[in-house]
Amino acid sequence: MNCNLLKLSGFKFHKSLLIVLGKPSFSHSAVSLKNKCGSKGPPWRVMFFGNDDFSVKSLQMLTSKMRTQTIISKVDVVTTSTGSGINVKSFAKEEKLDIYDWPVNTTLLDGKYDIGVVVSFGRLIPEKIIRCFPQFDVGEIVRQHSCSVDKDETADELKKKLSDMGGRLLIDSFKELTRSLRYAVPQSEEGITYAPKVDKSLSIIDWNVTDSNSVYNKYRALCGLWPLITTWHGTSVKLLKVCNYQMSNAETQLQPGDLVYDKQRQKLSVKCGGKGGYVSIEKLKIPGHKTMSGKDFFNGFVYMKPNSERKFDSTQKFT
Repeated sequence: MNCNLLKLSGFKFHKSLLIVLGKPSFSHSAVSLKNKCGSKGPPWRVMFFGNDDFSVKSLQMLTSKMRTQTIISKVDVVTTSTGSGINVKSFAKEEKLDIYDWPVNTTLLDGKYDIGVVVSFGRLIPEKIIRCFPQFDVGEIVRQHSCSVDKDETADELKKKLSDMGGRLLIDSFKELTRSLRYAVPQSEEGITYAPKVDKSLSIIDWNVTDSNSVYNKYRALCGLWPLITTWHGTSVKLLKVCNYQMSNAETQLQPGDLVYDKQRQKLSVKCGGKGGYVSIEKLKIPGHKTMSGKDFFNGFVYMKPNSERKFDSTQKFT
């Protein structure tokens, strides 16, 4: 069982706070909170920097607390999102919050806010913005929480879970800010690994060298970003959902990429390379057609082909 650790790390300021929550990667998730304890006490005046659906949960919790006027008195928003779909701008409009487009004029920040909260913003915060939160410094962890990751949990499911946990952790830190900073601890150097940028080319499946566990884990890791990509007779196919699959009476002469239909269980599976195994195709999309099940794809496209042509190709490349 894997574990993801959410951390809120404190950066000390003279009069203000800068709080940063980072959107998690699949393999390791961190929620960083960069803080200080100012001379002013609650309720705090907050400027929120965020964009996507991961940001919305924290903004939702901050706004809820603002309505009570207990620990938060004001929440304004800086965003680059367009307002379409589930994102910070659309939520802020619904809640009638003041919205400022990025890049924001620093005169709007200076002395008007106690706390700057940055959640999955996706933009480098320039020095002139940081100066609105004085005495920026390297910080410690003021609050953290770990959670288990289920063996079948996808990145999209994990992101939603962590956004909720991160939002609660943020509010808890606001409630006990002075105490949290007093007991802050240095960030450990252990267990830290480099996470390279996720490239879309990772979604291409090479059936010749990729075993079933790797295909399934790649699907879980990229879920919510891109579907897995393969090729059917020269046509690019999006694999929207795959699962590990145990074949009964599997044919030993099958090659990687070969498609097999289990009539009894009505499942279409693919023979994998490397250490072998099979993955079932639960849902896919082929250009010009609606999303379909593996069974429908078999009946409409695979069944009419001779056995030698019932296979996915591994030569698809992005151009």
